[in-house]
Amino acid sequence: MPQLFSCMKGRSEKEIGGLQSKQRPSSQSTFLPAMKWQTNVSILIVSFAGMLGCKSNQTKGDIVSPRFRLIQTDTFHFNNFVDCNMAAVWVRDTFRIFSGKYGEDPVWGEARELKFSSGRHADETFSNPQSAYIAPKLPPNAPVGKPGLHGAIWFE
Repeated sequence: MPQLFSCMKGRSEKEIGGLQSKQRPSSQSTFLPAMKWQTNVSILIVSFAGMLGCKSNQTKGDIVSPRFRLIQTDTFHFNNFVDCNMAAVWVRDTFRIFSGKYGEDPVWGEARELKFSSGRHADETFSNPQSAYIAPKLPPNAPVGKPGLHGAIWFE
């Protein structure tokens, strides 16, 4: 019998079986001790019925057309470091972008260009002046063999 708990270590199967029967009434499930087996079966049936009710309106060969369109916009200049490592995220009602990288990249070398900027929407945020970009406070790279930051940090 596999030992499930460290408190059972060194005990015989008879002792463990006796402990199990004293600790859990036989009408309760092994997986969910607080629920009766009838409840577990009911949950399983409802889950299975829910899966059967989910079906796609598409057949295997259908091609789906995109449901968006591109619109023309004015040209704007991005006022900070442009890199392939860019990320954007909404934080509540604020649009935030992260550009650049920080640290020692084994391919591209040292970089101290990781910054972020915030605004009410994408156009406002990307149009922010360079002074609106904030460099997070990050530790310097640690020497080889010493604890600390090793490598580079960026957001994608």
